[in-house]
Amino acid sequence: MLRIRPALLLLLAFGVLAVTLTWQSLWLDEVFSIYYVDRTFAEAWRTSIFPEQNPHASLYYVSLWVWIRAAGSSDFAARYFSLLAGIVSIALIGALARAWLGARAAPVAMLLLTVSPFAFWHMQEARQYALYLCLALLSTVCQWRLVNSSYRIGLIVAYALSATAMAYAHFFSVFAIAAQCSVGAVLCLPRPRALVRLACAAAITAIACAPIPLRLIGSGRTFDQADITRAALPLEGMLREMLAEYSTRLPAAQGAPWLLVAFGLAFIAGVIALWRRNRRAAWALAGLAVLPALFFLPIADRVSVFSPKYALAAMPMFVLALSALAANMREWRRAAGLAVLALLTSASAWGIYRDFTNPDVQRENWRFAARFLSREAAAGEKILVFADYAAPVLQHYYKGPAQVAPITDPWNPDNAFNLAQQGDSQRLWVLLSHDQNAAPNHKILDVAYARYPWSYAQYPSLGAIKVLGFSMRWRQPALPAGAQTVPNARFANGLQLLGFKVDQTRLPPHDRISHPPSNWIHVTTYWTRWKSVEPADAQPALRLIGADGGEWGGDLSRRPNVFDFDPPAKWADGDIIESHADVNLNPVTPPGRYTLAARVMAGETRLTLDGAGGNDVTLTSIEITD
Repeated sequence: MLRIRPALLLLLAFGVLAVTLTWQSLWLDEVFSIYYVDRTFAEAWRTSIFPEQNPHASLYYVSLWVWIRAAGSSDFAARYFSLLAGIVSIALIGALARAWLGARAAPVAMLLLTVSPFAFWHMQEARQYALYLCLALLSTVCQWRLVNSSYRIGLIVAYALSATAMAYAHFFSVFAIAAQCSVGAVLCLPRPRALVRLACAAAITAIACAPIPLRLIGSGRTFDQADITRAALPLEGMLREMLAEYSTRLPAAQGAPWLLVAFGLAFIAGVIALWRRNRRAAWALAGLAVLPALFFLPIADRVSVFSPKYALAAMPMFVLALSALAANMREWRRAAGLAVLALLTSASAWGIYRDFTNPDVQRENWRFAARFLSREAAAGEKILVFADYAAPVLQHYYKGPAQVAPITDPWNPDNAFNLAQQGDSQRLWVLLSHDQNAAPNHKILDVAYARYPWSYAQYPSLGAIKVLGFSMRWRQPALPAGAQTVPNARFANGLQLLGFKVDQTRLPPHDRISHPPSNWIHVTTYWTRWKSVEPADAQPALRLIGADGGEWGGDLSRRPNVFDFDPPAKWADGDIIESHADVNLNPVTPPGRYTLAARVMAGETRLTLDGAGGNDVTLTSIEITD
């Protein structure tokens, strides 16, 4: 049907996967994959491969431990191991499609797996799921040949080895093995000898996998495997989530309902089409697609962590059903088959494009957070990180001089803040990520807001990571170096603007990384008083003003600020007070030149300048680009 050589498809898949491999930052779990194995083998075994609590499947970590010694531990190298497993998976699904659907359908299945947003995501992730997918396909190929070929001991050994390897790649793959054996037993019913061969292979696999349940039972006494952030799903919910993620990579609640319905109907039509062509293959596909979730159901309440990636062995069945639909349409009418294939390919490829361009669905951008802190956090300052296990993730990218300190007790964060307050540092940084999962309703920010003025904020990945800066010293002996002075900036109420700094004067109005959709300018202003300040609640404000006088940006109301902590009534003559603000831009601001201006507000009232009249002090010109 698709006249492209499989080798060319593999080369194309390799090129696309490799070129885009590091377009996104590593996220928390990926960094921990490297963190676990970038040490001696004995330490890696003790801390990650089979720890007493929360044991991980060992095969991926052992393989990665060997891999990084040969290739290094860079982002590209760590993900490249998954890329290679993904390329083998694409070749294997071609072999399975050839056995079930015929030689012409093999390139179709390979293409659909390549452009699958779910498969593409995991083939570019430094986690065990690409290896899991590869071994799931390998064991399925071996199982199919075992139950459909004449006796060969090599097939028994091949299935036992591949299934055992899959179990040690991910513990939940035992449900996929149970599904394979159940499907194989049904297919072998008319052939007792084939059933004996399958039973021998299953027995070898069971013996080889015996340490897994024993280890899990032991760790269950000290580790709660339930996830408090998720409710247990019924079978219908599991199957719905599997269909949603295998088609769009997004949970059912995030994806378009009509697209989910379309893919569901396409899957059913594909199974029917395969039934007409090869009933044994149709039974195998349906069983391997549904049974893993069914077998997981009895422990769903105890281990409420079901995710479609844990039943990843079922994902190739979805791809093969779509391939069967396209092949069947091709037999009915060539143009119809090509149209269905083009529609499926474009819908899937759109999902990959979305994952690279839409911040709503991208990986946590630790690279951006670390670069921001590397640029802003100075020597002697501290970065408090919670959850504490996020500290190694930040340190993977962080290259700055500040000290990274994890908050180990979120319910009593005063100790961490007391230690951070020692010394003469000017700012304190707080980074939050996965904090509500680790400790819902913790008091970290309440303590920070009660102690310090809030001065900086960045929210990469739509706030999945929060980088907040707090001022610890805001009274300056003199105007700092690099600050631009402002002449004749006395306000009638007694406040005087002495100088300012801006972090950028040329920028687009929109942002897709730290605080989409709008961009903002960080402005530091320096104030004093030239007489007693009235009214006492007066606050500075910043605006971006166009040539026509219209306002295209304003400072975000972040409280408490320095004027809340240190009101002008407490200032002595000559004190210089450092204040921070972020001027948030309208994301549709037209390109051109704008004026950044400062004013003083008392509630909704703009206070006037002394003597010269007017309300605004011009700071600098800002160029807004496309």
